[in-house]
Amino acid sequence: MRLSKSARRAFCATAVATAALGLAAAPAQARQATLTDTIPTFDYADCPSLPAGADVSGSFCFETISPSAKVTIGNVTHDIYSPLKTTFGSPWSDESGYGANIFGGLRSEPFQVATRQGEPVYARVESAGTSDLLPGYPGLDLRFKIRFTGADLGSNCTVGTDGHPIFAHLITGTTTPPPPYQPITGVPWTLAAPGVHQGTMVDNTFSVPGASGCGDSGNAFLNQLGGLPAPAGASSIVLPTYLGAISYSKLP
Repeated sequence: MRLSKSARRAFCATAVATAALGLAAAPAQARQATLTDTIPTFDYADCPSLPAGADVSGSFCFETISPSAKVTIGNVTHDIYSPLKTTFGSPWSDESGYGANIFGGLRSEPFQVATRQGEPVYARVESAGTSDLLPGYPGLDLRFKIRFTGADLGSNCTVGTDGHPIFAHLITGTTTPPPPYQPITGVPWTLAAPGVHQGTMVDNTFSVPGASGCGDSGNAFLNQLGGLPAPAGASSIVLPTYLGAISYSKLP
């Protein structure tokens, strides 16, 4: 998003343009994993360092916190109630203006997805490359892998890898999955509190590879469980999210 320094300061007061993508009438509304009633605390702990020459008063750190999610990977759908957080730096220079966003990181907690041989199997979403807020901040390009642990799956068991991540193009508008899959629609950003917006980002256009690094029997177990690899459209993410922004000059 290319804004003047003064416009960026005004933007920080509202965090996100409220004229984000609107709801479409025809596509189905995404099955809603709802936002919590309590706005989460934004600690901005992962704000990345700014490049040399950036103006701290005109540069901002953005943090997304998703308290819950509804995720379908192939054949399996999970309601997830552990938070997922992403952080981005948006540098500004008086000489060159806006610079490319800097990815600060992704944080999540493990959650149980299955039982194998009488033992729980846990999954955790991890970064698998550079993610980015979309221009205008209607959504998020998320590159990730899912790490599975427990039940003798070892320490390198993932769906998606750093070299071949799962790539979700999360938007608040309407998706365009390939036939025969149907579009789903998110919820546009609205002001939740000063400096904080809320909305629901969705995607069902991404493909999901098969499991790897889990041993032959572990790969087969996860692939059978999830119907993996899964083509584009067979999986979906519904991600209710709070988005906060702070000037680098005001970081804790």
